[in-house]
Amino acid sequence: MTRLGEKSESTAPPGLSGITTIIVGLGIAGLTAAIECHRKGHTVLAFEKAGPASHIGSDIIGVASNGALVLDRWGQGAFAKELDNLRSDVGCIEFLDASGKLRSSSNMTGFGVNEGYFLMRSDLVKAMYDYAKSLRISMQFDCRVTSYWEKEDRAGIIVNGERVEGDCVIASDGVYSKARAALKGDKYPLIGLGSVMHRSGGFPSKYLRTAEAAQWLFNTTEKQDRMLEILHEETIFFFGTFQRGKGVYWACMHQTSEPIEDSWVKALDAKAVLQVVKDWPICSKLEPIITSIPGGKCFEHLTMTMEPMDNWRSALGRIMLIGDAAHPVLPTTGQGLSQGIMDGAVLAICLELAGKDNVHLGLQAMEMMRIKEASRLQEYGVALIRRLQSQKWECLDQEQELVPRPTWVFAHDCQESAYENFAAVTQALERGDEYIPAHVPDGTSLPLTQEHELAEQIKALRERNNLYCHSTSG
Repeated sequence: MTRLGEKSESTAPPGLSGITTIIVGLGIAGLTAAIECHRKGHTVLAFEKAGPASHIGSDIIGVASNGALVLDRWGQGAFAKELDNLRSDVGCIEFLDASGKLRSSSNMTGFGVNEGYFLMRSDLVKAMYDYAKSLRISMQFDCRVTSYWEKEDRAGIIVNGERVEGDCVIASDGVYSKARAALKGDKYPLIGLGSVMHRSGGFPSKYLRTAEAAQWLFNTTEKQDRMLEILHEETIFFFGTFQRGKGVYWACMHQTSEPIEDSWVKALDAKAVLQVVKDWPICSKLEPIITSIPGGKCFEHLTMTMEPMDNWRSALGRIMLIGDAAHPVLPTTGQGLSQGIMDGAVLAICLELAGKDNVHLGLQAMEMMRIKEASRLQEYGVALIRRLQSQKWECLDQEQELVPRPTWVFAHDCQESAYENFAAVTQALERGDEYIPAHVPDGTSLPLTQEHELAEQIKALRERNNLYCHSTSG
């Protein structure tokens, strides 16, 4: 009998399924979809508006354990070994008040060695792009997609003035998705949270190694990187090191009443951020960290969210949104990337199981498997930001988890689940019944994390699937 894990790891010869999948947008969700669709025998035609593996102001990101399960199956562990060389090992996140006093800390279960990854976004995107290229997946860059179309038996796009068609179109063009507007009109506008984000992106620590006031940041980084978060009066200042002190990053999210241009990102003089923290007792220690960015510029953008969508598909069911285009999840959850990765993996499996004659059914099944979890995390991300922005240290419950990591999210194997539940999902669709994934709990709140239980479940998942074991030495 074939184990479910073996199915998750299996690959099919290119083009075997007869399904042609068009993918628009090659960020992390789109690249995952392209690679996973290729692995399951679908023909992939992928298009990206930017150049290959480009990312403005690359910052530190976390791939949680549920997303890492997908990536670590690639190349029989070879891809995981490559990421292992790029990772930053963060043991805990330290929560400080505005004076710099440590108020709380939280183990980074779900992101540690043999669980997940912390690394630079640009490093992950490049590694994924290189892997997709090694598979000879068709990827075109500097492409302008101007329209989407579908019929009962096929769908396609107009790109650079040319008509391209396939069996389905997967739009993974990010939070400011043009595909979402084309499919849904103005039904799901982006909603500002009244906050603006300033972020440095990652930069070499050599630029502040001579600043005596900043040396405290590098305590212990020869062994393990540091991740810190200051919570004070509706402001969240997030910062730390990567690759054992070789690099530094920071981000500052604060409330604002001033109008800001509604664009993805723009450059700003980093010294402007000092105005946000100038009255904090720790300001003198933060100043060199903030102002030592090469070129002196940081990046500014609004903190945006969106109401969960009723569905992610087009009217005829052959065009689908995934990743941030479908469900932008705020970074406070630690799940933005993993949810997009899981979309791509489950999509490929559902198309594989549905077959060429039932592509629309495959997309609908994928949506039913994924939409409840992603929608819950969208709502939770907003609630968590509100809670962190209003945190009063004198009221802190020592049992309170400032950043929970629920087991049902972080220890979920989306690929095994897709194989195991596809038949039940399609039967529910045929009956017209609602399908709620068994791992998604009832209610609106997220159950608390039990650190030991989460770590044990992640370990069991990886051992059951014989996934690459990362080195813990050096």
